Amino acid sequence: MFGFSPEQILNGEIPNKRRFVEQIKEAAALRPNINKQDLCDPCSNQSSIPNKL
Repeated sequence: MFGFSPEQILNGEIPNKRRFVEQIKEAAALRPNINKQDLCDPCSNQSSIPNKL
């Protein structure tokens, strides 16, 4: 129902699958920086993370 509740649909709201496209794009762009914040102790020290083989 593209983010609408069943009640909203029954009350005449028209589903729009592009309703959250811009918000999703913005969140995806911000996510890498957010994920790097507040790392736990082992992850905050990049030298303790093994390199992929």
